Amino acid sequence: GPLASKPVMEGKGVLFKRFVTVPPNTTATVRIPASKLTQVTESGKSLKSVRGITSTKLKGKGVIIEVGAGTYAFVSTGYTLVEAMVNVLHVAGRVDLGSIFSDVLVNPQGKAMLEKHLGAGLLNSPLTGIMANAPLQQVLHMLPQFKDPATLQTFTQDLLAMN
Repeated sequence: GPLASKPVMEGKGVLFKRFVTVPPNTTATVRIPASKLTQVTESGKSLKSVRGITSTKLKGKGVIIEVGAGTYAFVSTGYTLVEAMVNVLHVAGRVDLGSIFSDVLVNPQGKAMLEKHLGAGLLNSPLTGIMANAPLQQVLHMLPQFKDPATLQTFTQDLLAMN
């Protein structure tokens, strides 16, 4: 059946909403991002009290829910801003992976973070001029120190914390 998911900013927090419709005579397995079972509700109710939910378990960074036929509206409060922003390239007015490299360099916080992760030497090299009009994400993928996914993740987390 239909499945829709979206992170929703609410105040300073992030909610993850997943809407699921399971056709008659079928079952489904639904994964909701959360670190505790109590962070997930269905239509405002605890998962234990919802008819149609046959089992729940915590696995990794998600709650796995087995459901029967019906329509469900799951909400998780266990979703972080970093997880919500992982596929977002640019938010207007912020320094992020979609920002143009030269715009990051003129932002004092952005430049300081680049110096922290790249060193001042690279920022003063002729490459800076060549990369000036490229999105930050594209620049990072060209640099050998960002070939390691953990390094890129740390940089992205620092970038999100900066805003």
